[in-house]
Amino acid sequence: LGHGLALYTVGGKISVLSFWGMGIKMKPQRGRVLSVKDEAAVLLSGPLSNMLLYGAVQLTVGECVFGYMNLAAAIFNLLPYSMLDGGSLLDLLAGQSGNRGIAAIVTGFKVAVTAVFFLLSVLTERDFFVVFTAAMLYLLYDIWIDSK
Repeated sequence: LGHGLALYTVGGKISVLSFWGMGIKMKPQRGRVLSVKDEAAVLLSGPLSNMLLYGAVQLTVGECVFGYMNLAAAIFNLLPYSMLDGGSLLDLLAGQSGNRGIAAIVTGFKVAVTAVFFLLSVLTERDFFVVFTAAMLYLLYDIWIDSK
């Protein structure tokens, strides 16, 4: 909802809305090219919506699973993988720079985040193993897409 509202606010429209294993995928209509600033705002609006909903739930209801699920969704979607908002934002900014060095730094950052999840999974004796596995799959996907 946050992405859709932001896209509408900057003058865009949704052409395709599809559901997949990790969430919702939205494609804007072709024809109107968004500025980098507008595209970044659309990408960040989803996690921002989750954080605002978390805050509203905390203020009105207090601690509850629904609030924490929204906080977790915001944090998860800000991870630096291309299939998520954080990675899409990094890719957008790296692509705008035209500098291959920045793209390499972005890839290094993705590897570092995956390594942190690996360390957490080892240190917590499997508590973070599922998160590490997901991070590794996202990283492999990003590397595969970058190689094309």
